[in-house]
Amino acid sequence: MAAFIAEHGALGGKLLSHFDGLEDAEKAMSDDYAGTYESLADFARDITEETSVSIPENVAFYIDYQAMARDMEISDVFTIQTAFEEVHVFWQH
Repeated sequence: MAAFIAEHGALGGKLLSHFDGLEDAEKAMSDDYAGTYESLADFARDITEETSVSIPENVAFYIDYQAMARDMEISDVFTIQTAFEEVHVFWQH
């Protein structure tokens, strides 16, 4: 556990607290980690822009990324915040 925390810092410690053991925390880091974002809404925006062919500019203003983020957190992802505007996103499987 100490090596995991040394390697991943505060995120490693919080992951160990989130899971029951080291194996689950290691799996989350290696298989489920989606990256660091300022907010979950920023992650929702990135995912939408990466997976959409093109969002017309006049429609883009109507997309509620906060609501998308809230819905994603219900069943698709979990987050760990390690600092102000430093949200680590993990896929839930």
